[in-house]
Amino acid sequence: MKPKSQVRTVMRITDALREEHKVFNVTLDELDQLVSRRADLDQIVAKASLLAKALSSHSHIEDDILFRPLKSDLGPIDATMTREHQEIEGGLLEIVVSRIADAEIQDPQHAWDAVTGIVELARQHLAKEEKIVYPMVEAILRRRRLRAFGSSRLRNSSASLNMR
Repeated sequence: MKPKSQVRTVMRITDALREEHKVFNVTLDELDQLVSRRADLDQIVAKASLLAKALSSHSHIEDDILFRPLKSDLGPIDATMTREHQEIEGGLLEIVVSRIADAEIQDPQHAWDAVTGIVELARQHLAKEEKIVYPMVEAILRRRRLRAFGSSRLRNSSASLNMR
């Protein structure tokens, strides 16, 4: 038996993604606070830009590594999550690139409303992943692992029967 200091703990991908969600939720709260106090739009752009970069990396992991291989098991949820990722990323980039720049000259309220909409969409999306999608992914992977284990056991049992 290995001493406790040598035991490696392996984190499930869904747990790692949930941890990233915690960081995103803090950043979303910060964006919300900036809008509530009608902060300078440069501060909002900086925070939205950081969030957009982090969410882009996160959503690519989900789409490419987690959802795509399970596409047949996830059904329409795969397409919904991918579409929402694109909407959130696109909305954040739009805030950063165009709406803020235009609104700064014309109407800051428009920019603040855009930020509030994206923050709400992102929060709903993260909650959906945590409450529905990740548990579904975990169940699918458990079933696949159990089937693979069952197939392996069956092959081993057949092989041992043939040896008799």
